[in-house]
Amino acid sequence: MSKLKANPRLLPLLHPLMTTALLRTVSAIAKAGVIACLSLELSSAQRPRFEVASVKPNTPNSPFDLTSRRSGDRLIMHGELGPMVAYAYHVEPGYPLEGDLSLPDGWNWYDIDAKVAGSPSDDEIRLMFQTLLEERFKLKVHRETKEVPVYTLTQTRKGPKLKQRTEGAPPQRIIGRVVPDGIVGNFSSREDPHHIVGRKAPMARLASYLTRMLQVPVMDQTGLAGDFDFELTWESDDPPLAPPNPALVAVVLQEQLGLTLEKRKRPVEILVVDHVEKPSEN
Repeated sequence: MSKLKANPRLLPLLHPLMTTALLRTVSAIAKAGVIACLSLELSSAQRPRFEVASVKPNTPNSPFDLTSRRSGDRLIMHGELGPMVAYAYHVEPGYPLEGDLSLPDGWNWYDIDAKVAGSPSDDEIRLMFQTLLEERFKLKVHRETKEVPVYTLTQTRKGPKLKQRTEGAPPQRIIGRVVPDGIVGNFSSREDPHHIVGRKAPMARLASYLTRMLQVPVMDQTGLAGDFDFELTWESDDPPLAPPNPALVAVVLQEQLGLTLEKRKRPVEILVVDHVEKPSEN
């Protein structure tokens, strides 16, 4: 597949109107936070909790980790306080988290070793972390709506350049790795440092991936139903894991997939940290 170097000046212009489809997307995003909003109305006594939990400070630069360290009834998490708050309260990647989370004595990095009973769901574990944060870190938060920058993903005037997924298609392999169905993922390598692949993936999943990659909310406004196979490649001096220039990504999307990335400001619900304290070790 050919590569290109994009001109950031080609970033699409803003569109002044909020369409009905955009309103529906905003509504869908709001629904994604229903569990988190309802959880704020519950006291810590009403939420599920860990049977026991050890909280200790950790050495800086440890990776944030959760699901890969869950074994049986034991769950281990280590990393920064900010990502743990975002995880506990269902703050999606790219969405705002405001407030001061700085703590003394290196307590912004921590180790948590907890025991859970039964087979709790991910949502139940998030509630357990909310309980732990409120009881041990004295965390207090609230939600409010603010206008923040977002991107919308739409079709270009010439239409999309997407391959509709066909059943029975042979597995796709990239540098020896099979691309699983239903994903949009990073298949970059040293020889091919910026390579995004989607297989049997809806546009909503592409928008979700772009949100994580750009660290800014991206809303699917393509109006395209069904699943698609696609690839995005580009050349850049940025490190493979660094957030890419949105202007560059916009040009790549337009040239290779026939999709437009438009920057706007829209009301988005954010989580605000009101208070947090250094916990006691145990």
